[in-house]
Formats: sequence, C-alpha cells, structure tokens
Amino acid sequence: MKISEVRFAKGSAGHFHIDAAAIRAGAVPDGFDWRGAALTPGFSRIVEPAESLSVLLVLEDGLVGFGDCVDVAYAGSGGREPPFLPDRVLPRLGATLRERFIGAEIAAWRALATGFDAADADGARWPAAVRYGVGQALLHAASLAQRRPMAGLIAEAYGLAPPREAPPLLAAAGLDDRDTLDRLILKRVEVLPHSFVTDLDRHLGPGGDALVGHVGRVAARVAQLGGEAYRPTLQFDMSGHLGRLFPAPDGRLADFLERLADAAAPLALRIECPWLAASRAAQIEIYAELTATMRRRGRALRIGADEWCNTLDDFAAFAAAGAGDYLHVKMPDLGCITNSMAAVSTCRDRGMEVLLGGSANETDQSARVSAHIGLAFRPEVMLAKPGLGGDEALTIMRNEMARALALG
Repeated sequence: MKISEVRFAKGSAGHFHIDAAAIRAGAVPDGFDWRGAALTPGFSRIVEPAESLSVLLVLEDGLVGFGDCVDVAYAGSGGREPPFLPDRVLPRLGATLRERFIGAEIAAWRALATGFDAADADGARWPAAVRYGVGQALLHAASLAQRRPMAGLIAEAYGLAPPREAPPLLAAAGLDDRDTLDRLILKRVEVLPHSFVTDLDRHLGPGGDALVGHVGRVAARVAQLGGEAYRPTLQFDMSGHLGRLFPAPDGRLADFLERLADAAAPLALRIECPWLAASRAAQIEIYAELTATMRRRGRALRIGADEWCNTLDDFAAFAAAGAGDYLHVKMPDLGCITNSMAAVSTCRDRGMEVLLGGSANETDQSARVSAHIGLAFRPEVMLAKPGLGGDEALTIMRNEMARALALG
C-alpha cells in the first residue's frame, strides 16, 4: 500500500508551554498563570497555550494514518529545543513530506521514519516535535494498511515477544488537586500522582516541611480510600527545585530524601529530577553519586533522571554512569518514535529502568501511539497522557491498550 497524499491540520496540544527558567528565577504565581518576565528564548510570556500539528498520510485505498507534532510543557529547559510553533514549519514541511513520501510503500514505515529523522547533508534536522509526529503517522498508516494493531507491527519489526499485558501506568494530579488524587486512587492507578513542585513557598515550605507533609497526606489518603490490597508507588517530580533548599547535592539532600521516603511508607517512592545542574556532565556526576548514596541508605526510594537526558547519546551516557535508578524517556524530546524505542533498548542493555513518558502537553493520538510502543517494549512504568486531569489520560491509554491486546 502506497502513500498517495499528505495533508496537515493545526490543533491544540494537551497542556501549555511553561517557562521553567522564569519560575526558577522567582516568578510570582497568579492562579494558573505567573507574573513576571519570560526568560527562555521562544517565550513571549511565562505561560502560553501550546499547539499541535497533525500530519495526515492518505493511502491509496483512502485510509488515513496520522500523527501529531507536539513538544513538552517545559520546552527550552534542560537542553531542550525552543517551543514548537506550527506556523514556522508549515511552509516548508508540506513540500518536503510530499516529495519524500508520496508513492512510498507504507510497509517500509520504520525505514521511512528513521530516514526522515536523520540529518540532511548540511547537518540540519527538523524540530523534534515534527519528527515525533511524522513517525507516529507512518506507524499508524502502516497498521491501517496491514489491518493490525500498531503494537504487533512494532514487536515484529524489533524482534520482540507478542504483547501480552499492559505496563503499569503513572497518572498525574497537581499538588493542590485533591479531587483528582482521589479519582486516581479510586481507579487504582499503579503509580501516582507525579505532582510537580511549582509554587516554591507553598509546595516546599521552610526546610521542605510542606512537601514532606504532602507526601505523608497522599500516603494516608491511599490507605483511607484504597484499602489494604492497594499498594501503588508514589512519584513526585521536583523539576530540580530541591536546589532551592540545599546549596549543594550533598548529605543534606540525601537526608531530606530519606524524610520523604519515610513520609511515604509503607508505599515505595520515586523522586524525579531532585536536582538540576548547569550541564549534562554535571547532572550525570551528581545523579550517579546521589543514586549510589540512596541505595546504600536502603530506603524504598528510586531516583529518576529527566533534565539533560533528551537524546540517544544522553541516554547512553546516563545509563552507562548509573546516573539514576530510572530514566524518563520523554518521547517528544527524542524526535522520531524509533528513537524512543532505541532509548528503551539502551536502558535495558545497561540494566536501567525506564519510565516511557512524555508530557501533559501531548495529544490523544500521540498518547495512543505511545500506548502501543509501551505494549511492545514493556517499560517498568508508562506515563498516562495527555493533560493533568487523570481521567481522560487513563481512558485513552487503558482503553487503547485493552483493545490492542484483545485483537492480538
């Protein structure tokens, strides 16, 4: 089956672009917005609605495979590309994709995807968001042409066992969103609530006491609503903000992480990005030492690396150094979906656990395609996306995986 046409549709991403540098520099919270000047290149204000761009591949028989070009909420932070703006790429993208893909056999989806992801003769590459959406569209179109779930095509292409069960899901709720937390507990999500520290005065408090108290309240609410048989893992994303409490990532930081683990007990705890360094090399050094220190201390605590871990080279370097207990494969940052698959394989080869994730800023289609990748590769944890409302993300991903498993 060949591709006969390429079309585009601008749409909404699942969340916002948020200027992380401005927040770290002391912007003042104002409801969902922040007061202050934008600091990251590409931002005109601290919080901006994000857009998506659907790439639609029309096949000879009229079926349409599509994928969504989209980036992450904290674009431009931790080595990432600036915010994705569809209008900046559309004038050139249409001609490029039509030249590359019209008349191409969609059964060669993997080769087409990796070819588009590669740099051209001048070393230039399309933005990661574009490469992400194009890869989704090729895989989706191939699954339609072959009348098979995407997970089966992936497993066949990578020599994996046929999917048999869904990976554990991580679903998100804001630190102040108690209703969403309750809904996640009642739906018995395996990992929750991935709350972000944003308002440093309110969410951390003096000496971090507010955060310790919050972790304890989440654990208590799980016990109250979930009952004895429900034992999820708790996860929180610090976005590097523990650097506000401690001048260096030393024993005092490790002591505080122990306090968080004790507050979560008897539930296991995952802390993502407790510290943010100024470079990849420094981040790797800090995380390797912090991970080793917390393992020696013996708490039920796992450290996750996210910032400065955006490319395949980054994943290889972090994994080789043991910089973290798990790495967050933030799929839009990696460009083509084949890179996310390669990142999972890199982590597995090095004995590193994987959170196959991404961003609240993704779309329903990028979430569905991601669900099939998760079925095929079975990461230790997978992010439920898009958005931060919980219900919608769980519905999209749980149902997509259930349908794929039912079809085999």
